[in-house]
Formats: sequence, structure tokens, C-alpha cells
Amino acid sequence: GVVKFILPYYITYSNFVSSTVAEADASLWGSGTNYSIGTLVMWKHRVYSATAASTNKQPDLNPDVWFDKGPTNRWAVFDSKVSSATTFTNTATYVVTVSNVDTLAFYNMSADSITATLRVAGSVVWTNTQSCFDTSGINNVYNYLFFAVRRKKRIVMLGLPPHVNAELTITLTATGSGSIGLIYL
Repeated sequence: GVVKFILPYYITYSNFVSSTVAEADASLWGSGTNYSIGTLVMWKHRVYSATAASTNKQPDLNPDVWFDKGPTNRWAVFDSKVSSATTFTNTATYVVTVSNVDTLAFYNMSADSITATLRVAGSVVWTNTQSCFDTSGINNVYNYLFFAVRRKKRIVMLGLPPHVNAELTITLTATGSGSIGLIYL
């Protein structure tokens, strides 16, 4: 077999285009607001909890006043940790700009399907839809009737044509609640 190493392609504010996942984990931090112990705020797509009363203490610059609880729900999928997950209801879509990405990997999922579409100058150059159900053991009527279908915990999509400044749209669907721990580009 061939081993393929995936070099990380980090999603940052500059290449993030949009998402249908709301970013409403807490109120946005404001410099003129008085915060009491235990107050949750969002700042730079992370959630912070006040460990002391404060005003004008920016969360990422004052760890003595703010405890970093981790990424917001929208950004958990891009934090390089499988253990933190983005949760959604029915559908989650992410749109990002990428250059020379040829592989996608999805980890720690609870979804029905994943569709990835790569566009260059508005035209679709590649698309791939994969079911998140593992039916490999369902090969006869007996197994179909009596064995449970399992969900895949990871999916890898190979063969994306590498382009510069391409738009990548990733859509996850679920029946009801879904989650994804990590999208690795």
C-alpha cells in the first residue's frame, strides 16, 4: 500500500468565507463592558470565561482574568483537535478559499453524508459525495434484516485537482442532530 501524508492547510479568518453554523456561543466581548466572574464571552472565534471581575481586559491578552474555554461551535471543526466538535441540526455548510489542496479528511463524525465541491472562477471542477454509513458487512438479506448499519467515524476524499484560489464548499447532512470533530485539508 501507499502511504499519503496530508500537509495541513490551516483555515484562518483570511480564507474563511462563510458557514451556516451559527456563532452564538456567548455575547461578543466589548472593551467598555463590566464583566463579573463566570461571565462567558466570545473573542476572535473563541469562548472565554471570566475568572475575575474586569473592564477593558481583552480576553486573549489577559489570561489572569479570562480562561480560554476553546473555539466557538462554528470554529471547533478547524481547531486541529478531534475531541472538540462542531454540532449542527440537519445541515452544516462551510465555504473556504484554498490553494493546491488535493485531499480532504473528516474525523469524529455523526452525519448522514458529506459533499465537497471545488469551484474555480465560479465553475465546478470537482465534486464528491460520500455516505457516512458503513454498509460493508451488509452483503445478504439476513445481514440486511438483522445487523445494524454503523456510521463511519472518518472519511478521506482523495483526488481533488489542485488549483490556486479555489472555493471549497463542504456540506454535511444529518437527520436531526449532527457533529463533526475535524475537517483536515
